[in-house]
Amino acid sequence: METVLVAFLLLQLTVPALGVYKRWLRSTNFNSPNNWNAGRAPCGNDVVLIPDGSPVVYVQTNTTLKELTLPDNGEIIFGKNSILAFTNAADPNCPPFDGDVEYLVSAPNKWVNPDNWCPTDTENGPCSSMPLLDSERVPCATDNAVFPRDEAFYVDLDTGLDINVKSLKLSGRSYTTTTFTNYIQSPDGQRIFPPPKGTGVTRSSVTVSRQKCNDPTGCTCGNDQGEIFKKICSVFTPKCPRAQCQIPFRPMGSCCDVCGALFNGTAGTGFSISNFKTILQQFISARNDNATVKLIVSKTGMGFIQAVLTGDNGDISIPVADAVKSDMDADARTGGHKYRLDGIQLMESSGAIQPTSGPNAHTGGQLGGGSIAGIIIALIVVLVLALFGLLFIRKRTGKSSNMLDDVMDIPSRVRRSLPRGRRVPGDVSRPRYEIEMTDPGFGNPLYGDIGGVVVGDVRPMEMMPAEIQPTFDTTDDGFNNPLYASVTQDGTFVGKGNKSSGKQSKEEHGSDSNI
Repeated sequence: METVLVAFLLLQLTVPALGVYKRWLRSTNFNSPNNWNAGRAPCGNDVVLIPDGSPVVYVQTNTTLKELTLPDNGEIIFGKNSILAFTNAADPNCPPFDGDVEYLVSAPNKWVNPDNWCPTDTENGPCSSMPLLDSERVPCATDNAVFPRDEAFYVDLDTGLDINVKSLKLSGRSYTTTTFTNYIQSPDGQRIFPPPKGTGVTRSSVTVSRQKCNDPTGCTCGNDQGEIFKKICSVFTPKCPRAQCQIPFRPMGSCCDVCGALFNGTAGTGFSISNFKTILQQFISARNDNATVKLIVSKTGMGFIQAVLTGDNGDISIPVADAVKSDMDADARTGGHKYRLDGIQLMESSGAIQPTSGPNAHTGGQLGGGSIAGIIIALIVVLVLALFGLLFIRKRTGKSSNMLDDVMDIPSRVRRSLPRGRRVPGDVSRPRYEIEMTDPGFGNPLYGDIGGVVVGDVRPMEMMPAEIQPTFDTTDDGFNNPLYASVTQDGTFVGKGNKSSGKQSKEEHGSDSNI
């Protein structure tokens, strides 16, 4: 039984290195529930609307409707022996729906979207749950791309990409690089693979290489770098789930941050990617964590061997990785004949976020005890350094070394200079304040004690007797102002050869308030 289990695991783990089938999931079929706003295929009680701009609709089974509205420029393809009928009789098997049942497909589905493909072991087999990097979920250079029979498609190949696949089959027909290029330029091909819009835009090329992976160290997918990887992540990154750890990492070929562990190394002499996967899987199985820990082993576009253990917040996958690393270190001390990897590096996430349900649940993103303790220690260190710095400065300047008193007594050193009820002349709104000086400085006889420290009231300044304000001489001659020439006794200004009132003069020269 154990031999059979090991053989089964080996078969499962070697599939990515040898290439798999990637089958297209999206169709424009009439009977596909995802293509309708009702969430189901139309039936006998429905008024059906296929709007303008819809792609080719394929009817593959017998269907009865109440009414059907077709687009001005559209196409419906009927499968072999399929019938489309109409009736006014109520259909008891047709679920009710409020309004017209409308066809939703209006834009082509992107080739680079990982959600539009599923990996399978055979052309028509069920989709596999085998974990893959995001870049590996789109057909790789060693994969077989399949568009299944009896379905219609609407596919966006994007622009400026070099797409490479091992083989390409569309509705049961195999294509080469040349035949597929010719097909997508034909009217039928453009209905399925519409050309890009805009001038000067280059349609992506599709190369059918027929390339098999015969390298025991593994073969690169080809989608984990360059423009195609950017396009994959531009579609998929907005869908990424939140990593359940505070410090995740992002493996090469992944569009999302993950928690867990990552091994990275270079294939040594005699390395086998199949054997490496089997060893890692044995560590996972020994801990009964097959359902939790996901293992992804691949050869990156840069030629490194990458192994990712993820699928949880790191609480389970990290201990598995630590056990593997200990075994790798022990193997290296005896010659490294088990793993045959050079320059092995281990990266792990940290700060696992506990689930938010259950009796021991914690709030996501909450700081752990170690983080809080680190913050407190850092604050204490900063405070101690600040106090020592202040003490050092005061000693250098010869000031008092009673640092704590100086800091705490700052408010008491600002005192009012006048007794309560008195105000500084000229300022009836605010009392006057004075800073107590610790350095006597030079003596000022105006304030009394020469060389002393002023700590009491300021000696009030003796006011002069009421000053006699200067007045203008208003005699006949008055005061001669060169600007206005002369002033008469009644206060009017008289210029040479012109007599005008003061009011007129202000209007001519502008009022004082506007100067």
